[in-house]
Amino acid sequence: MDIENIFQQHFMGQNPTRVHCVGHSLGGAVATLVADWAARKGMQAKLYTFGCPRVGHKGFAQDLTLRVKAHNIFRVYHSSDLVPMVPVWPFVHVPDQGVKSCYIDFHTLNPGAAHSSKKYLEHVKNVTSFGALRQKPPTVNWDGETKAWIRHASSHGILLNNHTYTLISNAMAYLFKQILTATAIGLQEAGGTVSDYLDRIAMYLHIGSKTNKEIEGDVKGLMQKMLAAVGIMPGSVQALTINFIRWVFTMFTNALYRLANMALRSEAQTA
Repeated sequence: MDIENIFQQHFMGQNPTRVHCVGHSLGGAVATLVADWAARKGMQAKLYTFGCPRVGHKGFAQDLTLRVKAHNIFRVYHSSDLVPMVPVWPFVHVPDQGVKSCYIDFHTLNPGAAHSSKKYLEHVKNVTSFGALRQKPPTVNWDGETKAWIRHASSHGILLNNHTYTLISNAMAYLFKQILTATAIGLQEAGGTVSDYLDRIAMYLHIGSKTNKEIEGDVKGLMQKMLAAVGIMPGSVQALTINFIRWVFTMFTNALYRLANMALRSEAQTA
């Protein structure tokens, strides 16, 4: 994208000091990049995204949040929308963690409906402020709920939605903390492709599962929950080999991407 040329054509020589960047879906990703560019150029950027996928790694999210300022970033998402869940690790959302997003509690098994721009407009048309939306995300004791979730024997009734994805992400963070405490290996930020990163995750979880029975049981619980979320009921997980863990993550991410692509195609057909 030649953002600078687009700006020059659009503003016809004027020099705005404040720019509002708005987008839905992949348009939200583009708006994010434009807001980052504008902030680098010294403009005050305000960013509003709806059903936006993840744009960069943690470093990008932290830098953009510092430049644009958290109070100028409004990320609106439906609780059942799968597009904001991709790309998977190590990609993250802006604003950086710790800043409330604009959450809309909308439950549906239809990925197209959850991602639809019409549904987003329908749900925000009576909202008086983005501040009101920022108060809506449910307060959850994620550490406590995550630990209880991966240790719960039943894997029935698990849906591939935002809540499940958040539990899986938090379970990984919890397990990595336990593994770091129990071993001497260091978890480095991912560089390269997502597949490289998934290989690294599989290696860390495999090594960690050998340190003690508690971590081994928690890794097995996570594997069962991830498989159940994509419709596979494996029974009890036995051997936590690197290949098996990698396969589970591959099945999970592939299922997530398929559903996200369905949502994107549905939106494109109705636009």
